[in-house]
Amino acid sequence: GEYFIRYGVAHDLSSRMKYAGISLEAAADQIVMHDLVALDAGGGIIAIDKAGNICMKFNTAGMFRASVKAGEEAYIGLYADPVTEMEE
Repeated sequence: GEYFIRYGVAHDLSSRMKYAGISLEAAADQIVMHDLVALDAGGGIIAIDKAGNICMKFNTAGMFRASVKAGEEAYIGLYADPVTEMEE
């Protein structure tokens, strides 16, 4: 998390979307998969844009994450592939 704070990742993400006119997914990809990798910084972003699009981008082996949208099944992810059903 230190690199995310030090480099103002949330502000950078928002600025790229606003001023460069790129999507949430594209901005997150540039930051997480290129900029942070160049700094040898591992981690990820979970973000939602004003249209309700959810982005969960990470450059590590895994990242605990989940989301749910009205009318859709819950998404749960641990590694690169999502878990679609939970065991009870």
